[in-house]
Formats: sequence, structure tokens, C-alpha cells
Amino acid sequence: MIRVVVVDSGIDGEHPAVRGRAAVVRGPAFGCVDEPEPDVLGHGTAVAATVLRFLPPGSIELVALRVFAREPVCTFEAVLEALEHAVSLQPALVNLSLGTTSLRHRRALQALLGRAKAMGT
Repeated sequence: MIRVVVVDSGIDGEHPAVRGRAAVVRGPAFGCVDEPEPDVLGHGTAVAATVLRFLPPGSIELVALRVFAREPVCTFEAVLEALEHAVSLQPALVNLSLGTTSLRHRRALQALLGRAKAMGT
């Protein structure tokens, strides 16, 4: 089983582009209120569907780590916390389809990415 972590707005495992193609695991929320709905915004589900287009069906475990709820806005501390958790899961891939214009957290992000790369993620 290939573990893929998606740091985003959640993943709707019942969406037609995801359902039956991967096991979806709902991980914790970071820096936002955890919504009972799997993905209100829809961006995380779109990212998951895109990732699944390139991987064999049925061999994927998608782990959804939520940093967004109803708007695509969060603190970068929440992103770093989610990435720490993602790296601890030792996935094959971590998808982070978001950005920042601030360089304030650059060193922390580089350190996390270095750890992930060293373990083969």
C-alpha cells in the first residue's frame, strides 16, 4: 500500500474521482475547526483525484490532514505542524498545494523537507 498524505481542506472519499480508487483516512485538523463534512472547500478532494490519476487504483492510502475548513486560509504554523505529522507517518508522498509570500518560516520548512527527503518521501 502506497501512503500519500494530502495537506489541504480534507478529502471526500465518496467523490466519484476518489471512491473505490483509494482508502481514505481522515487525519487530524491543524489550526482550524475540524468540520464534520469531509471537504467543504473541495480543493483537497481535487488534489487527491489528481494524485490518483497517476497511481494504480486500490494500492493507495490517502491520509487527509486538514489545514483549511471553509476558506483557503490558515497560519503557516498550522502548515508546519501538519507537515511534522505527515513526515511522522513515513509516506511515499506528501502533497502540499498551497503557498505563502513570507520567508519567515523558510528554515523550518527546509528542515522538514530535508527530513522527508532523507527518509525517502
